[in-house]
Amino acid sequence: MELLKDRNTYRQCDDSLLIEAGRYRPTPELALVLAERLEETLALLDDKDETLASSKEAYEIEINQYDDKVYLLQAEIEKLESKLKEHEA
Repeated sequence: MELLKDRNTYRQCDDSLLIEAGRYRPTPELALVLAERLEETLALLDDKDETLASSKEAYEIEINQYDDKVYLLQAEIEKLESKLKEHEA
């Protein structure tokens, strides 16, 4: 029961305190809590990585749409300039 109490106490501590405790008083419970924190952090990192990847893809799609629109507008401007030159001549 004492081990669970220690583990629960460790779970409530800040990461920096846990690391400091690990330097001077390493225990199996502390190691377990640090491993849990590591798994949580890696999971958050994976989530952020996926979010950034999907945001990047959406951004690239949006840029491609703007590029297409610019191309169409440039083509239309060239047609209108050509018609204006024909009317001036």
